[in-house]
Amino acid sequence: MAFPTELNIAINDNVVGFIEKKPGKSEIESYGEVKLPKGVIERGYIKDPNTLVEKIESIYTSFRIEAKTVRWVLNEQNAILREIEIEKGELQTKTIEEYIQSQVGKTIHFPFEAPIFNHFIKTATDDTLVVILIIMDEKMVNDYLDVFEKLKMKDITYEIPMLALFRLFYTEDEGEEVKKTNLAQVQLSSQLQTAEAEQKNYTAELEGVEGDTDEIEDEEGDLIDGLMLVTLYDNFFTLTIFSYIYPTLFIMEDLETDDKMQVIDKLDNFISRIANYYRYNKNAGKKQVRSCVCFNLSNIDDDELSEEMANRTLGMPFEVFDLGTKSQYYKRLLPKGCYIPLAASFYKTTADEEDEA
Repeated sequence: MAFPTELNIAINDNVVGFIEKKPGKSEIESYGEVKLPKGVIERGYIKDPNTLVEKIESIYTSFRIEAKTVRWVLNEQNAILREIEIEKGELQTKTIEEYIQSQVGKTIHFPFEAPIFNHFIKTATDDTLVVILIIMDEKMVNDYLDVFEKLKMKDITYEIPMLALFRLFYTEDEGEEVKKTNLAQVQLSSQLQTAEAEQKNYTAELEGVEGDTDEIEDEEGDLIDGLMLVTLYDNFFTLTIFSYIYPTLFIMEDLETDDKMQVIDKLDNFISRIANYYRYNKNAGKKQVRSCVCFNLSNIDDDELSEEMANRTLGMPFEVFDLGTKSQYYKRLLPKGCYIPLAASFYKTTADEEDEA
């Protein structure tokens, strides 16, 4: 059965990066990155929607893209992860979502005036639930949906950058299918209607994580508990610590300088501080960050960043992600603006599940 192509797209303050390919497949139909004029996007928020529409239209025209379905990767400045603990007795007759909604502004505080959120359960005991929240700004989401509607894109799903990059890190060599396909992924189904009220009627669903955590192993066969994934951009960076397959701690920090050494110094400082916080404050010394992988999407040269960080005392292995370890073809072909769209394109499809059955 032939499947249509899908446009995987990531939009930040400076560039629109995209890859067109069939879901779950390695062959790329088209790819590229288009620079955005200053002020079109600011901290992930659309300030000039007409120019953004024109730029994406130019991508479709210049690259003869046929895809009308879009896998949109949220800007990491606009998708926040938070872990909370809920006593089961407090739920009573409420669902988890109803309980969280009832506690917003009381015991749970979101950074957006009109937040929307999704959740999944990390662990459960007889008495408590540990829940991971993915929080977004509803206005920001709707502004992007407006843009996609103007472009007549009918089927929109969203992706969280750190989850996509986590999957890419565990993708087999030569761009084949994801090594362990039960990695957590978020999918937003949005029906774009002309009426504003209908347009906002979307649902967010986290696909269940099946199987035990020991299905994901490193080269030595040990469980991965304590992988720090760093994503370095030109104007900010994020740190996400994974406990097995679960993102359990997320930090975003602005960069107020473009001086390379100051950026590296700040990155070094935050990696050490957050690793210590995770080990001693969050886990009372029982868990620690085992290794750190950096996706360098900034203008700093990979080799320079790797060399500088090698001279620091981080107390853990540090590596700058090299796309060539997954596919030399991808590395030669793709600019950095396409790395996140590439990562988003590797996810398990219904067809994959049918092939395995």
